[in-house]
Amino acid sequence: ERQLFFMIKKKMAAEYGVIMNYDDRYNDLAHTILDELYENYLIEYEVNENQIKNVIFKAFKAFSDAYDEIDDIVYDKIKHMQREVVPGSQDYELLYERLYQEELSRRGML
Repeated sequence: ERQLFFMIKKKMAAEYGVIMNYDDRYNDLAHTILDELYENYLIEYEVNENQIKNVIFKAFKAFSDAYDEIDDIVYDKIKHMQREVVPGSQDYELLYERLYQEELSRRGML
């Protein structure tokens, strides 16, 4: 069942031009941003284009990794709470959102 879902998802991604791999997405987006900046005379550089693209790529990766880390921290906090909160319940969703916002604020990302 799971394999069938992945096969359908992969086929639809190809049909609609969606990039499934996150690194490929970040790479594509980095190229798009670099092209826009250069074409609109917002950036000039004297280094290899790939170096600039890699800086943009690493920024996206770090940003995404930070949010993934926060997500893991919040799930861990909920998991280790004294009272049990049922995943998918309204209490769970509200608690998750509150803890997530607190963690974003703590890191200055809000």
